[in-house]
Amino acid sequence: MFRTIGAAAVLMITSMAAFGCSSGLSVEDATVRCDQEKTAKGSLFGTETYNECLACYEKCGDDCSSVASSPPTYSCPGESSDPPDPG
Repeated sequence: MFRTIGAAAVLMITSMAAFGCSSGLSVEDATVRCDQEKTAKGSLFGTETYNECLACYEKCGDDCSSVASSPPTYSCPGESSDPPDPG
């Protein structure tokens, strides 16, 4: 009986930890991804765009999307990269 309770407790703790984990990339992986983006997009990719790219990939990983604008913008699903409308 104690083994069953112990196994259930371990399973519950592991499940809770998994749900708490972010789906984002590590700093190193996000840097690699954004370096690739910068190489592909060239001069359109300034410091602000690079930082936005890093933040996006660190937050939502492979779900990060790039909008083909000048300069490019990056956002997670359900987020808008546009500033809020003041009116």
